[in-house]
Amino acid sequence: MSLSQAKTLGQVGSILVFIPVLNIIGYILILVSINDIAEGVQDRSVFTNAMIAVVLQIAGVAVGLFIIFAGIASGVLTAGMSAAEGIVGGLSVVWICFVMTAYFLRKSYTTMASKLGVSQFGTAGLLFLIGSALVIILVGFILIFVAYIFQAIAFFSMREQYTGDQTVQSFKPRGVPPSPGPATAVHVSRTLQRYCPSCGSLVDDAARFCRNCGKTL
Repeated sequence: MSLSQAKTLGQVGSILVFIPVLNIIGYILILVSINDIAEGVQDRSVFTNAMIAVVLQIAGVAVGLFIIFAGIASGVLTAGMSAAEGIVGGLSVVWICFVMTAYFLRKSYTTMASKLGVSQFGTAGLLFLIGSALVIILVGFILIFVAYIFQAIAFFSMREQYTGDQTVQSFKPRGVPPSPGPATAVHVSRTLQRYCPSCGSLVDDAARFCRNCGKTL
């Protein structure tokens, strides 16, 4: 099945995510590409896991911002510590949702890597997960950036035709003949020839007399 459109959308989207103004369009194109890939490989879990990741990310940001603003508003009105608590609580919700988002995205990309034979998808998914877990110490942002690079490489490495689950093929130099199969023993039966002791003529095994000299054998 043709994956040409999915590849093109993924390529464009994976580049647009690096552009601040156009990154939303990039995410949408990648999601559409993943949907096409799911249809092409006939595995809807690829798109389902990606959609769960998107919903969790949107929900996490929305709930987190609500908690933060609610805490700030409450702190202003009561002049208490609820503002700081709201900020910490909101950021914690966002972080947890980001980790869950990366988990489902990794599941989607791992399946894509297996179906398409493009290992970069699996690497990108793993880096997204580790990076999301480590954003609290800032190192995660670097890993996420690297994950976006691997994501772009993966879409550019895709084949335009899907012919079944791809497996890693072992390297075999050109021009090397196939290795021979196991050696088969060839038994050569040897028949002992019989000669007349008198004249030396060749005689049959069952003969009792020599046809040449008539001597009894």
